[in-house]
Amino acid sequence: LDSEGNETTTVPAYYTAMKTAVNSSKDYLQSNNYTLGDIVLVWCQGENDAAYLGSDTANSYCTEYGTTCKTDEQKKAYYKKGFSRIVEKLKEDVGLSSAFIIRIGHSKTKVLRNEVIIQAQNELCKENPNCVMVSTIFAGAINFIEEDGSVRNLMIDASHYLPEGYVRAGMEA
Repeated sequence: LDSEGNETTTVPAYYTAMKTAVNSSKDYLQSNNYTLGDIVLVWCQGENDAAYLGSDTANSYCTEYGTTCKTDEQKKAYYKKGFSRIVEKLKEDVGLSSAFIIRIGHSKTKVLRNEVIIQAQNELCKENPNCVMVSTIFAGAINFIEEDGSVRNLMIDASHYLPEGYVRAGMEA
């Protein structure tokens, strides 16, 4: 998206690599007589990525992408529009049927961060029938409650989870 929120003709390298990998996998499976089922995207937004997607102290948003959003509503709208566009392009380019979202958590700091992205992901999954929330475990990763009632932390640092945290998110999804 450009500074006005409109689609540009520039295709990011990561999108091209993802599309190529999916289409190569489809070709391989079909050429080896596998029947393809649904093609899904499982999205786990990086907490570090969210730091420049709206959580910084200057309250700017996406300045790296040529867009500055100052209000929470602008930030949410930008995130939802961009993610929805990725999903639509993947539907066109690789036959994607659904996007499964493992919702972002808060960073392990004294200040709750990522709230705007959390809200955007919640709204996106309510508004876009192609997006499905499949895990919210990271919301409680700082104070994860075990079955025996004990509390511990599933985060390795301010923005990353222990391997067990990712496994638990995958199991929940």
